[in-house]
Amino acid sequence: MRYALTLFLLLFVSNTFACGSTAHWFSWYWDAKDLKQKNNHLKQYENFGCSMSLSYSPRIAEPIIVKVLVDAIESGVEKKIINGILKKYNCVYGARKLPIYSKIKEYITGSKYNEFCNIEKIHRIYIIRANSGVVLRSDANKNSKRIGTIAHGSIVIEKKANGDWINVKSYAGEGYVFKSLLESY
Repeated sequence: MRYALTLFLLLFVSNTFACGSTAHWFSWYWDAKDLKQKNNHLKQYENFGCSMSLSYSPRIAEPIIVKVLVDAIESGVEKKIINGILKKYNCVYGARKLPIYSKIKEYITGSKYNEFCNIEKIHRIYIIRANSGVVLRSDANKNSKRIGTIAHGSIVIEKKANGDWINVKSYAGEGYVFKSLLESY
């Protein structure tokens, strides 16, 4: 029943809701009783779970993903599955400052870093740091038309810089946000 409900949610609920459930998706991993179940769970997540989309929130998801991946590495989960999840989440780069991330670094340095991390994309990703979110505007000034609001912790992709403003692509659309309200991924 639990799996049927999850499948229903993935198929019929918006991407934002589904991707906000990373903690729920990965919590199933801890229910696994043996290596075979861990492999099967992570294989399902690699194939069907949320990916690093514009509705993805690294601050919430990546500490959870890193803990699971570290356990998976230490438990002997298939490297192909671990590698797929690392690629899907751009090497969970946003969690690189967590102490547990050192285990991921050790794993990645055992192979080619560029295989898991899209460095060009990483340098164009920002996280909304303003607690109340940010206003997305049509032009690079505070008096321009409001397109929408982007929530705290969400990611945006830089298209081009324009002084103190950055033209970004986000789940709320494309527009401009004030640069000081963002932090690098």
